[in-house]
Amino acid sequence: MVENREELRTHHVLEITTIVGCKVACRYCPQEKFVNAYKKISDIYRFDLDNFKTVLATVPEEVDIYFCGMSEPFLHPQCAEMICYAGRRGTVSPSTPVWSA
Repeated sequence: MVENREELRTHHVLEITTIVGCKVACRYCPQEKFVNAYKKISDIYRFDLDNFKTVLATVPEEVDIYFCGMSEPFLHPQCAEMICYAGRRGTVSPSTPVWSA
């Protein structure tokens, strides 16, 4: 949690999108645009646990990990494992857009 403006300037966050192609269909979400843009750069639609661990190993421990991104994180079958793994190394914020839908 950011306490003041100075901390906000130095607060680093990595936002994780666990899966591309969210089926929740929140009214405010530009999911179609996101998926169409993503298709142009990759054909991988799910962040697998091994790749997640590899990427997380390169992230400094002071960086907070937010699970929200451009999809409902819990649509990924290994989301809970990712959150637990990330939680062992630092600050984690699991968030779900379903509450806003």
